[in-house]
Amino acid sequence: MGKPLEERFWAKVQKTETCWLWTASVNSMGYGKLSAGPPRGRTELASRLSWVMHYGAIPEGAFVLHHCDTPRCVRPDHLFLGDAAANSHDMWAKGRARFPTRLPTLAEHSRGETHGPAKLTEAQVTEIRQRYKRAMGHRDLAKRADGGSAMAKEYGVTSQTIYAILNRKTWTHLP
Repeated sequence: MGKPLEERFWAKVQKTETCWLWTASVNSMGYGKLSAGPPRGRTELASRLSWVMHYGAIPEGAFVLHHCDTPRCVRPDHLFLGDAAANSHDMWAKGRARFPTRLPTLAEHSRGETHGPAKLTEAQVTEIRQRYKRAMGHRDLAKRADGGSAMAKEYGVTSQTIYAILNRKTWTHLP
């Protein structure tokens, strides 16, 4: 029979002045993991094991979150419980969300050139609006099907992008 789970757990923890760091294997997100079987091969997150050892069972559907935002930390006073919404909010607030699972609030929402897929800068968008306004009048150009195709090629975007800029469907925070 192998060593008890608790003994195997503590053999893989390095206590520092701040965090207690997991020194063994981690998952793709950097969180410590440990084979906790049975059933054989079942893996648990080290932070969840630490919670159970110090505070008891984790309620159904609860997540173990980190005050310190250090995925390898297993220090019990750095951990707290939250539901799925709290976990999502925590990820957004700490800038760790890989893929949005909900629309962020205005305060959380990255927009303009800080938005990951943005191809244009705020200065370019302002320039596009000003050039079209001077050249043809904003409303007339926006109604034409080919109105933005030349500008789209120039800026390396689609004519639909130009249309959306001119009609203020995107980059709405700019004048």
